[in-house]
Amino acid sequence: MKRTLISWGLAMLCGVTAALLTACSEQKTLTEAARSMVPDYDLSKAEKLLINKENDFSLRLFRQLAAGKDGKNQVYSPLGALYLLNMTATGATGETRGEICKALGISEKEIEAFNKFAHRQMLSLAIDSPQVSVGSVFMNRSYLKSANIIATEGSDYFKEDYRAKMEQDYFAGVIEGRFDEEMQKRLDDWCNEQTAGMIPRMPLKVDRDTKLLLVNANNFAGVWPEEFSEARPKPFYEGTSSKVSMMSKIDKEKYSSVCKHANFSLLNTHYTGGFNMQIILPDSLVDLRAFIDRLSMEELRAAQGKLKTYEEVHISIPKFEAATDMSLKEPLRQLGMHKAFGDDAELVNISDKPLKINKIQQQTKIKVDEWGTTAESVTGTEFAELSLVIAKEENIAYFEANRPFVYLIYDPFGAICYIGTYHGE
Repeated sequence: MKRTLISWGLAMLCGVTAALLTACSEQKTLTEAARSMVPDYDLSKAEKLLINKENDFSLRLFRQLAAGKDGKNQVYSPLGALYLLNMTATGATGETRGEICKALGISEKEIEAFNKFAHRQMLSLAIDSPQVSVGSVFMNRSYLKSANIIATEGSDYFKEDYRAKMEQDYFAGVIEGRFDEEMQKRLDDWCNEQTAGMIPRMPLKVDRDTKLLLVNANNFAGVWPEEFSEARPKPFYEGTSSKVSMMSKIDKEKYSSVCKHANFSLLNTHYTGGFNMQIILPDSLVDLRAFIDRLSMEELRAAQGKLKTYEEVHISIPKFEAATDMSLKEPLRQLGMHKAFGDDAELVNISDKPLKINKIQQQTKIKVDEWGTTAESVTGTEFAELSLVIAKEENIAYFEANRPFVYLIYDPFGAICYIGTYHGE
């Protein structure tokens, strides 16, 4: 039996707030629903376990994506991948469903719990009210808005129960029509709108074989509670010394914490609204590729448990932008997800028609500067000896990210939204 193709596309970035599509006439949009939300980031024991499993998956997928990308700056959004995997697992049965759950590191019984938590997460993170107190002043709240859309050639390509479920749990909008140039334009316009123009075209091209398309777009805007000083050229070490734009600040308000653990240093620094960035800085002479291969969430959590605030934390990190356009198909195969891509895919809860996943593509952009973060995603032996120095007598810490590192952006629940590497300009 011929299988119809179903494609996934993810366009992720942090940027300006975008209006979201209406899921259906009775359904509130995410933006409308978030207006009446009161932030509540307390987690039950079961929800904490779900977050841990999400983060475990995020790091495992990151290791696959980072393979063969030595020396290249990259960024991806595990949150967007998780949403689409959960949406697909909901529509799958049999071995297909089992393999998706195995890749995610969850049991099939946990799919519904993930969907419900995703709904709560999307609502809580979309709150963009400026009423957030930072010390004695009010500042813009950092936020992350996520939009999902189902594009289909006709309503007979997906079941009404599945459509209602996606509208309810993921605020998914629906576009119907032939997959032609006009449909491509409608999807590109939607992607452009959701990412505030930073990703003007959907990372997938539709064709006549495409019958159903699931797309997620993330829009994150992170604001530092204290700005960095204007960036200036400073040495950066990757085999040889080069110059990159480094921005600095002295944190006296305990927005930042640091620690030394095993063969790396860790910086945790906050945005407004409960988001935070962590920079994992391997020791000098430690190869970043090999370091990523060995890094586990258990070790990272152990380091996070050692984070400590100081009277002053002197921070120096690069000002940078990164953009990545990548296929997630092979990395997911490496995590054990096979049947969903084959002619024997079991996606019968999505449609009565035979479907298989053809493409999974993610495009991510990120910009880190003096004011905050938007994420839309030589030879020689000169090294700096230390990147984390603790002056115990003065209770002062110095953190300088002057060589290749891994960075992560967490939401207020503790889930990894973005993860990437920086190798210099």
